[in-house]
Formats: sequence, C-alpha cells, structure tokens
Amino acid sequence: MTEPMKIRVSSVRSQGDFGGAIFTGILLDKESLQEVKTVVVIASHKVIRKNTEVAKGQTWSISGTGRIQLNARGKYKASEYQITAEKAVLIKPAGRSIINYIAENKNFTGVGYVKASKLWETFGKDLAGIIERRELFKLEQVLGRDSAEVLCTEFEKFNVITS
Repeated sequence: MTEPMKIRVSSVRSQGDFGGAIFTGILLDKESLQEVKTVVVIASHKVIRKNTEVAKGQTWSISGTGRIQLNARGKYKASEYQITAEKAVLIKPAGRSIINYIAENKNFTGVGYVKASKLWETFGKDLAGIIERRELFKLEQVLGRDSAEVLCTEFEKFNVITS
C-alpha cells in the first residue's frame, strides 16, 4: 500500500448504489498542493461506503496500489495511471481549495467560481466555520438565502464538517 496521496476529483465515472466509486482526479503535490498528474481511482464498496457521494471538486486522501493500465478501442490506445484504493478519506477543504470544492460541485446550486471566490474574499479562512455553524446571515452578504441554505446542507451531506 502506498503512502496517502491527496487527489482532487475532476470527474466521476461511476458511483455504486451500495458504495464504491471510480473517479478521475488530479494528484496533488503534498507540500504545495500543485497539480502533479491525472489518475483514476478505483474504490470498492468496502472503501467508500454507501451514502458517501463522490463529487467533482472534493479532495480525498487515498492509499492503495497503483499501476499503468493500457486501454484500447479499435486502433486507438491510451494509458492511464490507476490506483486501487485500500483506504479513502474525504478531506475537509482548507484555505483557497474551498473555492474549487464549492464551485466545481454540482450540488452547490447557484454558487460558481465568482460567488465562491467572493465568499473566500469576504470571509477568508473563517469560511468553513461560518458554513459549519450555519451562519446564514453572514453568507447572505454574498449569496441569496436559498443558495446559503443549500451550501450549508450539502456540506453536512458530504460529511465535510467534522464534529
């Protein structure tokens, strides 16, 4: 098993009804969090449990075994780096990564890059705490009431908020 790697989800290929997922993501450098390479993560229902949704913009800590997989369709061939996950933990967004997490996640309706950036500019490192405490009156300085409620509810749904 490899050392844990931080991977930001860029697309979800498959999400099982009973857990498990296959997704494409960007492997992030441990120190700088800069993008290193694209990988495919294969996680069974034992690793990503039922009712845990994998979504674009999330960052996961993944440990597992990696290999190069050659895929062929007709005369076209492509290789991809696949990681078979043995452990997967959803990482609470920290710092500016919360912008991507909010803007790229389809469940945060009404909040794209412009509003997510404005939230970060307005609240900075306090943003996650404001969402966690459901301080809608603060979020409404940037968002409408409905979008603020959706943002808080979806953070809870994705088990992003730690108790």
